[in-house]
Amino acid sequence: MRMLLRLMLGLGLGLCAIALFQVVLAEPQLDMQLSVQRDAFCDGRVQTQADKKADKTVAPDECILYRLELVNIGTEAAQQLNITTLIPEHTTLHHIARPSDASYKTQAVQQANQASLRTYVERLEPGAEQAISLRYTVKVN
Repeated sequence: MRMLLRLMLGLGLGLCAIALFQVVLAEPQLDMQLSVQRDAFCDGRVQTQADKKADKTVAPDECILYRLELVNIGTEAAQQLNITTLIPEHTTLHHIARPSDASYKTQAVQQANQASLRTYVERLEPGAEQAISLRYTVKVN
């Protein structure tokens, strides 16, 4: 959040000057990156560069691994974050990889014809060492 403050300085003899100051308040700033990889056997192992098909087609009963990386690159903690990631059409949620010490909660949600994952983060401190990595796999119908 940026604020401009105007300060009137009395210089005596009826003269005054106006000084402008820019104050930058500390705030969170989030960097979010989503990566997508093919997991042909739904076992958590993704293709290496040598294994990849030229057409990048995912067949029925194969899986797609999504990884969402969330880092607070700001100077203050981010609080009460709600993140929704959509489950693609013609797929079914297969697995959510969540470490036992995870600082977030994730749940699958189905509304009308759209499935999604909702992730809630109470507090995310600044710095890469506090990053959250959400991994989930969907299976192609």
